[in-house]
Amino acid sequence: MLEIRLATPADIEPLIGLDTPFADGLERHADIAMWVERGQCHIALSDRQAVGYVALTRTLFHQNFVELLMVAAPARRTGVGAALLRHCLAIAGGQKLFTSTNTSNLPMQGLVTRLGFIPSGRLDNLDEGDPELFYVHLPRG
Repeated sequence: MLEIRLATPADIEPLIGLDTPFADGLERHADIAMWVERGQCHIALSDRQAVGYVALTRTLFHQNFVELLMVAAPARRTGVGAALLRHCLAIAGGQKLFTSTNTSNLPMQGLVTRLGFIPSGRLDNLDEGDPELFYVHLPRG
């Protein structure tokens, strides 16, 4: 059974352990600690083991923004990412929820599309040759 809860300082090391080899090292570690300290990081646990996390901030023009979604490699494509995004949608409480991903990240693009996010823009020149695509989940009604 998957449990999702607010991350605590005791979760920081396991969260760092989930990062991919492509993460930006110490800078990412500092980001994780900051998100936890600010109450912006939610951890997914399966059998009490960290299998994913999401940083839900308001850094994009003061809008709800999934700044980072990370799922442990063995837990990918098992519903953890979808559960974390649904958790964020519940927290957003019917308000807009934004997220972004690189054009090269086809699994994330498929995930957000399946959950009803729609394209909301593109930003070039963050990662050379790999533009950032933005998506939004709009309130119903």
